[in-house]
Amino acid sequence: MQSLNSGISQLSAGSGNLVVANQTMAAGFSKVMASTPTAGIQRLGSANAKVGNGLIEIQRHVPALQTGADKLANGSIALASGTDKILKETKIMSASLDQGAKKLQVIHTKAVNAAAIANPVHEVTKDISKVPNNGTGMAPFAIAIGLYVGAIALGTMYEGFLPHRKPKYALTWWASKASVVGAVGFLQTILLFYSLTQGNQLAIDHSGTFFLVLLLGSFLFLSLIFCLRLLLGGFGTWLVSIVLVLQLAASGGLYPTYLTDSFAQSLNEWLPMTYLINALRSLISTHQGITVDLVVMISLIVGFNFAMILRFQLGLHQSVIEIDSEIA
Repeated sequence: MQSLNSGISQLSAGSGNLVVANQTMAAGFSKVMASTPTAGIQRLGSANAKVGNGLIEIQRHVPALQTGADKLANGSIALASGTDKILKETKIMSASLDQGAKKLQVIHTKAVNAAAIANPVHEVTKDISKVPNNGTGMAPFAIAIGLYVGAIALGTMYEGFLPHRKPKYALTWWASKASVVGAVGFLQTILLFYSLTQGNQLAIDHSGTFFLVLLLGSFLFLSLIFCLRLLLGGFGTWLVSIVLVLQLAASGGLYPTYLTDSFAQSLNEWLPMTYLINALRSLISTHQGITVDLVVMISLIVGFNFAMILRFQLGLHQSVIEIDSEIA
């Protein structure tokens, strides 16, 4: 019992102590609550919210950041490739400069070498066909013009169609006219030949060939002019002047053919004077072959005279043949 009482007394004393301790704890808890930083906690919560918003914004820009990173990677690859090319070209340039420096070391820096470098090309002019003066160079063209003008004069003064008497054959009719025209052409050639060789002292390598070319040129232009007059009448007489103008421009006697326009160049090979000028120029200065020129001139002479014989043959079949009364 005493033990029970003693326990009760201890329980009562312990309860008192518990009450005191509880009061002490309550007072301490009040102090703790009073000293708790509630404002800082609120600011911390607000800051946490801002951090969350910032993280969301960063996450939204992550794709753009990834795209920029890809472009940067591609640019880095291109930059690396370009850098490699630059390095290769730099090595090539360096090697070339080294070679150039070695070659420059071999060159002797003398005045003669400097002059050679300053003027590496020297023009050497060589005359293939040297002539003593401009008159000699222009002689083929002047001779051809003289022969053509002489043929025009004879064609104007001499009747090339009307017979002296009634003809029986076309060939004899043609021969009666051709004999007169040919004699005048031969006389013209003789006068021209001696005036050139003796009067003007024109230097010719082959005098016989030169005389033959002059004679063919005279017969060529006489045949051309009389053929145009016989076949075309008054129109043929007018056409003679047109042919003269064309030959002056496109025969290659006054200016080189390569300096004329395309029309004159295309017309050059169709003009009789072209071949006479080429033959004369070859005999006087260039000393080239004249076989083609001679063949062409002879062919034209034969062709023109054959056309005139046909015209005389047609004249035989006319009901009335006019006779040249002035000569008859």
